[in-house]
Amino acid sequence: MRIVFISLYNYAPWGGSEDLWVQTAALAAKEGHDVLASVFDFGKNNSKKILNLKNYGVILHYRKRIDSYDNLIKKAWLFFKNRIKFLKNDFKAIIDFKPDIIFINDPGTFIYIREYKELQFLIERNKLVYAIVCKLTPDYGVAITDELRHRAKIIFENAKKMFFVSHRMQKNIERFLATRIENSMIIQNPVNLETREIIEFPNEDSIGFAVVSHLGVAHKGQDVLMEILSNDFWREKNWTLNLYGEGSDKHYLKNLANFFCIADKVFFHGYVDKIQDIWLKNHIMLHPSTSEGMSKAIEEAMMCGRLVVAADVGGNSELVIENKTGFIADAPSVSSFDKAMRRAWERRKNWKDLGIYAHNFINNWLNEQPEKTLLDALKSYYL
Repeated sequence: MRIVFISLYNYAPWGGSEDLWVQTAALAAKEGHDVLASVFDFGKNNSKKILNLKNYGVILHYRKRIDSYDNLIKKAWLFFKNRIKFLKNDFKAIIDFKPDIIFINDPGTFIYIREYKELQFLIERNKLVYAIVCKLTPDYGVAITDELRHRAKIIFENAKKMFFVSHRMQKNIERFLATRIENSMIIQNPVNLETREIIEFPNEDSIGFAVVSHLGVAHKGQDVLMEILSNDFWREKNWTLNLYGEGSDKHYLKNLANFFCIADKVFFHGYVDKIQDIWLKNHIMLHPSTSEGMSKAIEEAMMCGRLVVAADVGGNSELVIENKTGFIADAPSVSSFDKAMRRAWERRKNWKDLGIYAHNFINNWLNEQPEKTLLDALKSYYL
């Protein structure tokens, strides 16, 4: 079987949305299938995890990327690029590979439909079989034109399979499109843990709040959390806020911590290779994100034996069960998330027990080999 994996992730060399397709591509190559992976080229910063696919025999195909459309020259380049002959473009190698199926990894939901008319034209023109996984969509506030809605319906209906990472996400998209997506399947993401054992609960008197996410407030809501922690109720409590990850809003968040006079309690740790190391020093996970598909960070925190406070967006409430695996805020707002945090604080003597319940819940829920599930689904359309 000849399989092409196309990643549309253009924000950084690596993101959590890449794990599933990368592990599936490696497994497919191990099984003897011919595999091509098409990704954006970040030059010397290209992800080692993606580069490692070559060791399994995967052919890597790099596409040009544009960092910003603000520059007029870049705008002009993009304009003419999309209007040259269709086979003389970034996707020619994909067509020449003659795939039996193309798997498109969309880190959003409508990124593919909005920005990749060229690729869709080639797929339709060459009558190629394709499947799409959507990893993220907001619960509300999505601006969709009638033209985009019409195209999305056609593209989704013609896909061999539409994969979503949570039930809530699929329902949101069906609402946005005013249509049922019948050819769908819920697929889980792999978790990045060396062990599924509970991490020993910290004994420190100071409570460690952990936020494990990209430092981008529009998506992850760290600014809302800092405002909450600056109010009188939290100021007098003994806690530290530990942020893990990198992102374009790091400088802003540091300024915000100073603005709210909590900088002495807020620490930026960057990326951490071993997730377990985070939970050796933190008691609880705070996840004030404004939109989600299905959060891997929540899955990993629960597996390590930590309860979670999260906003009710995406698939969060499929994992965070009120007063059992954590506490759920009705919305990612200051008022709602603060109330959820206070409910959690009232049960702080029970956090260890709640963490054990969370561990058992996620251990029973998780698919141990989502990459095998995905590959089996892709193979079923070929056999």
